[in-house]
Amino acid sequence: MRAYTHSLAMLRGEQGRRGPTLRGGYDTDQGRWSYCPEYHSCHPSARRISSLSRSIYRSRDVRKQTLVLNQEKHGKQHLNTVESMRWLALQYRVRGRYREAEALMRAEVETRRLIQGNQHIETITAIGSLAEVYEQLEWYEEAEQMWKEKLEICQSSKGDNYYQTLYSLHSLARFYYNQARYEEAEKCGRRS
Repeated sequence: MRAYTHSLAMLRGEQGRRGPTLRGGYDTDQGRWSYCPEYHSCHPSARRISSLSRSIYRSRDVRKQTLVLNQEKHGKQHLNTVESMRWLALQYRVRGRYREAEALMRAEVETRRLIQGNQHIETITAIGSLAEVYEQLEWYEEAEQMWKEKLEICQSSKGDNYYQTLYSLHSLARFYYNQARYEEAEKCGRRS
C-alpha cells in the first residue's frame, strides 16, 4: 500500500525525500534523479510507470484479501462482496486472465440479479462487462446472448432513448460488425 501511495504522490508531483537506492531515486538535496546503471531507465516517467505497475500487481492481492474478508463477514450475497468480486475481476481482465475474470463476473451478474434485480443499472453494467469478457475469450454465442439480453432489459425498463439502451445498441452493432455480420450491424446502427 505504501508503494501505491508513493506512486500517486510521484504522479501528482509531490516529491518527497527519497535518497539514492539500488535502482536510483530522486535526491532532494541535489534536486535531480540519481542514476543507477542496473536500473532499466533513470527517466522519472519510466520509474513512475514501473512503480505503478508493481502497485497494480500488489493491489490484486489486496483485492483478493478484501473479497475473502467480505465473504466471511457479510456472506456471498452482499453488495460489499459483489463490489469486491467486480474489482478483482477487473484486475484479472486487465492482466489478460479472462477465464478467472469470467467466473467472477458471471457470479457477480447472478448475485446482482438476486440482490438488486434485473433492471438495476449496476446489473445492466455487469451484464455488459461479462459480454465483453466473452468476446475476449472468443465465446461469441454467449457474448451475443448477453448483448441482446442487456439491450432487452434496457429497452423494457429504461426506454429506447436512454443512454444505456443506445450504448447497448452500439455495442451489439459493433459485435456484429466484428463478426462480419454487416446487415445485422447496419440494422442495429440504424436503430441507434
